[in-house]
Amino acid sequence: MSSGEHRSLNFGFREEHLISQRETVSAPRTGISKDEKFVIFASSTGTVFKWYDFYLYATLAPFFAALFFLPGNDTAALLSAFAT
Repeated sequence: MSSGEHRSLNFGFREEHLISQRETVSAPRTGISKDEKFVIFASSTGTVFKWYDFYLYATLAPFFAALFFLPGNDTAALLSAFAT
């Protein structure tokens, strides 16, 4: 190779192919689509119901402990209710 000759390593890609790929890249999307809003709403609703379920069970666990586990050791009965 002479000093004035430049050799590029394109690994088999043609420059036209690379340019056409760059031109097809679109600008980033702005806003949220209708489907994405539905997914956000549905997952948020499910999360609210799940946390309400946890809150309700934690509030009623002392009553469950007294009803379903042996009396005598209230701490063990409460921990058993939570473990259940």
